[in-house]
Amino acid sequence: MSMISREGETGLNLIPVNPAEKKEFLSRYMSFRMELEGMNVELSEVWSEDRLSRFWNEPERNHLLWIKDGERKIGFAAVSVESPGNAILCGLFLNREERGKGLGKAALGSLFNFSRYRGISNLSVGFLKAPRELLEFFRKAGFSGDGMSLSKRL
Repeated sequence: MSMISREGETGLNLIPVNPAEKKEFLSRYMSFRMELEGMNVELSEVWSEDRLSRFWNEPERNHLLWIKDGERKIGFAAVSVESPGNAILCGLFLNREERGKGLGKAALGSLFNFSRYRGISNLSVGFLKAPRELLEFFRKAGFSGDGMSLSKRL
């Protein structure tokens, strides 16, 4: 298992989710999904069961990543390469107790490094519905766009 982002660059590491960790990942994912629905965030078809299964079946194109602080798994991210150089950030989730500490910003920085390493030059994120604070988080990180679809050149 190799690190994607080295300690010291952002303080966080992105580690590919090992297929043996599928049960743990799905458990965490379902917990986050229920929390998001409670916050009135609607997830698009990107997180349908069919799409989620494609993350397992197409690992060269779809990347499920643990976000780790040292040895602790503090969340996960998902990136899907849609065409050469272009990818969609399908999810960036932090454990509730890790929020408000600047770790989301650090995780996004690690994700930018991961994306550049993979030859991705444009990263997009989209929502069907999202709170203003979530959209503002991405805008502060350099994403731009209209409505619920934002992108960033890396």
